[in-house]
Amino acid sequence: MVNLYRAHGVSKGAWWYATYPPDEGFGGRFDLPKGGGYGTCYVANNELTALRERHGPRLMKAQFLPREIFSDCLVTPVPPNQKFRTASLVSGGEAVFSVKATEMSSSAKYEVTRTWALAWHGHGRQGVWYRPGWDSREAAMSLAIFGMTGKSTGPITPPGSQRGEKHIQGYSSAFGVAVLEPLGKGQARIEDLE
Repeated sequence: MVNLYRAHGVSKGAWWYATYPPDEGFGGRFDLPKGGGYGTCYVANNELTALRERHGPRLMKAQFLPREIFSDCLVTPVPPNQKFRTASLVSGGEAVFSVKATEMSSSAKYEVTRTWALAWHGHGRQGVWYRPGWDSREAAMSLAIFGMTGKSTGPITPPGSQRGEKHIQGYSSAFGVAVLEPLGKGQARIEDLE
């Protein structure tokens, strides 16, 4: 069985099932629509991929991240309590119903990927394995799990949860992203844009 990890806000439990349109941001690649009673929880097969999936959209604008976004999240091991019947997009990029698996994993056309998620859910799939769009390392895999909307029962901070800060050095090294320390009073940072 694969180990799974979830990077999540400290105010939401690890098993949070999101829908679209989201309450904030632009939501996730395989989110199910609001009003259907089901949502999507995103997990990954390692801690760094889980963090990368959480922070990836912020990297569209810059190659650095503020330290605060690591201290404001937890990385939690989420051992599945069941086997999931899933769709899979991790088998090397072959065509899946005339759609390339690699395109489904990295497409910015979320209306397409969300339509597929709804179709898979409607056909009894409990999620989809995919290559994370923000982590190109070969061993990286993510799983979008479909479940009842919102949070499930359980503690907000389950046993084994670690602050995202614990992974800053590994994250920075693996992805070549600078993590910036907060500025002190009266300090300024000048970025060279060339």
